Amino acid sequence: MMNVKKVVLGVFTTALLLTSSSLTPVLADSTKHVPQTQKQTIDMQTTKAIQNVMQLAKQGKLPNVPFQIGTPKSTIIKQWGMPKYGAEGAKSNKYSFLDYTNKKHTSFEATDKLLRIDLQDPTLNKRVTLSKLEQVVGKPVAVDGSANTKYLTYKAGGYTIKFVFDIIKKGEDPKLMTVILTKANYWK
Repeated sequence: MMNVKKVVLGVFTTALLLTSSSLTPVLADSTKHVPQTQKQTIDMQTTKAIQNVMQLAKQGKLPNVPFQIGTPKSTIIKQWGMPKYGAEGAKSNKYSFLDYTNKKHTSFEATDKLLRIDLQDPTLNKRVTLSKLEQVVGKPVAVDGSANTKYLTYKAGGYTIKFVFDIIKKGEDPKLMTVILTKANYWK
């Protein structure tokens, strides 16, 4: 006579365990498949997110930002309201910074037109690692930074895109902190 027990394997998988000595060794560990599938799904989503960032960058845009490089500063203020700080006050050289990080995770640099977009998207920041970026996009045209920060620079059409990574622990794959998009000649 064979006893049948219901056993939960993993989060979504239910299996029947036959408690006969002849059938027990045949049971496979299906819990390994759930995490692998989830990992593959997340990996695919991350790849698509990086590809989307690069595709938009070639158009002077970044995800979830309705403005592109060259948009009049007045349009940004009209659509998003006055920034947290910046509009006319905080100036660096001849440029103005528009800081919307408190509600849009975005800041801009503009004189009369948008020159630079800095995006700190929480979804991208959780997913994108330095090694994954290099795997998807390839070798950057430049790498620089400090002991705590690494900048990977890529060309995207007539634009330059910098991915800024925060190095928290040595030996860990650094996570994305900020994406910076500018015209190609901005950093010269």
